[in-house]
Amino acid sequence: MEMLGSIIACALAGYGLGWLLGLAVPLGLLGLFVGLVVGFILVHARFRRI
Repeated sequence: MEMLGSIIACALAGYGLGWLLGLAVPLGLLGLFVGLVVGFILVHARFRRI
């Protein structure tokens, strides 16, 4: 759930910022990939000791 939440949150943040700057789709896609990386970091931090 952390992974999906971070992907959606970062993609929406990138899309919103891109909408203000006139680059909605490129920054939305960038946010999607940043959210993927952030999601992996969150999951790794949570399950590191298993």
